Amino acid sequence: MFELLQDAIKSPAGSFAFVFAIMSLSYLAVWQISHYTTKFGLVERLERSIDQIKEDMHYVKASIKLLKDEINSLAQRQSPISMTEKGKEVPEELKNKLP
Repeated sequence: MFELLQDAIKSPAGSFAFVFAIMSLSYLAVWQISHYTTKFGLVERLERSIDQIKEDMHYVKASIKLLKDEINSLAQRQSPISMTEKGKEVPEELKNKLP
């Protein structure tokens, strides 16, 4: 194998073509490797941005839940039937105000 390489380099007509082919193959190999590493870097950045979006969505969801719970202060939490003390007072006050 090494003898074939030595013969190709030593021949006057084949040396330029051989060196050019080696340089072209090495350039192509470096280009392909850099292309793949760049692609993996983009995937990693995309995963980080997706994680950030997930965190933001959880924050928005929690904020909406807190706002929902604060708005309905007349009903007891986790109970669709029972009313709080203030919730029981409101209908009584309305009954007293109506003729």
